[in-house]
Amino acid sequence: MGKKYSITLFLMIFVSLYSFCQGIQIESLNGRLTTSLGMEFSNYLYKEPGFMQETGTRHGFFTEFRLNDFIYSDSFLALQLLYVGRSIDYDGATMSGDLLRITDVEDYYLEGRLLRGTVFLKGGSVELHPYFGIGYRYLYDDLGSTRGPGGYERLQRYIYSPIGIDVIHDCANDFALSLNAEYDLFLWGLNTSGKNLFGDVGENFHQYGGYGFRFSGKIIYKNNRQSTIYLEPFFRYWDITTSEKIYSFVEDKESYTYEPNNFTREYGIQLKLALVMF
Repeated sequence: MGKKYSITLFLMIFVSLYSFCQGIQIESLNGRLTTSLGMEFSNYLYKEPGFMQETGTRHGFFTEFRLNDFIYSDSFLALQLLYVGRSIDYDGATMSGDLLRITDVEDYYLEGRLLRGTVFLKGGSVELHPYFGIGYRYLYDDLGSTRGPGGYERLQRYIYSPIGIDVIHDCANDFALSLNAEYDLFLWGLNTSGKNLFGDVGENFHQYGGYGFRFSGKIIYKNNRQSTIYLEPFFRYWDITTSEKIYSFVEDKESYTYEPNNFTREYGIQLKLALVMF
């Protein structure tokens, strides 16, 4: 019930603020180069249905460098960097089928994105910012042998293409509201599992299928013409299909290993400050 109440409360606040919106010129893109710094807090779930799941609360740091009027008027180029991490809890089972729970598993991911977009309806009360680009996601998870029987380390690497749009509506008293919707086109993935991955090469599983999407709603306060504050509740989701199978023979019997279908769900809030550099 708590999640439903939180979502309902956010929607009520967003709709209430929207009802007071008035058409004034948007000033969120003042300057040619804008730098954003922020931090976020989130609830995290990674699950391989039928096998295991990892859960926990996490925090992260975000930065963005945005170059406006790139190549031609009303276009932009943005470089985004994100780090999210904190120890999480593992729930699964051993090879013999015994339930296994491990706490304080080291887990983090890094994400880099290069986006190219265009601003439509610039200068009006509503602006549209469609964009596309390329993204790279690197995740490290330490379920090492010291954590439990048969434990191992895991590296996940995704290359994907984000395709999305920001819809910004200006409001009275230096406030604005924004909605973002994005589809992440999965291009390539590689999952490496094994012990001491940074010293020895583990077993690699190539992943070719999956998708992601994310939604967010921003409450924007334009402090002055040189800085803007963003409060952004968000939701992110990944669904990755079963990897390729690696076959081997044990006592003349064929067997195989693979990375199961998995999904990742995050929801939380991000607070950031944007500064006009020039």
